[in-house]
Amino acid sequence: MQKKRVVILGAGISGLTSAWYLRQTGLPLDITILEKSSRAGGWLHTDHAKGYHFEKGPRTFKVDKCPFTMKLIAELGLQKEVIWSEARPHHRYLWLDGELHRFPTNPISFLMSPITKGFLRALLTEWKRPAKIGDETVWEFAIRRFNYDV
Repeated sequence: MQKKRVVILGAGISGLTSAWYLRQTGLPLDITILEKSSRAGGWLHTDHAKGYHFEKGPRTFKVDKCPFTMKLIAELGLQKEVIWSEARPHHRYLWLDGELHRFPTNPISFLMSPITKGFLRALLTEWKRPAKIGDETVWEFAIRRFNYDV
């Protein structure tokens, strides 16, 4: 039987998973994965910078909601690579304007945080904004109804 040629565009999690499961079929396939960036992984990426550990892209999943993900992890022998989060959530942070900011967790921190800058003013003045005649983009709507910072 002649090998069928399969080309997968992208070496992100979907492309790599597709290649894995195609290989598991046992069919005679010549699988090629094409990736435009210099590394595999797509949106999944860990960056260590400025003394911090940044997870970029999807960073979590619920084990009980993702049985196929857990099965794939086991099939690949990657169980020891999984980083389990603690049951109770910890503080979350957002990298903004070259600094790490703690995500607001209560009304006072929400009002004082640079992450939510302009939000209170937008809420207080939103009702005075004039309606636009005609079509507008989502971006135009947000700017008109709130402000650039929000």
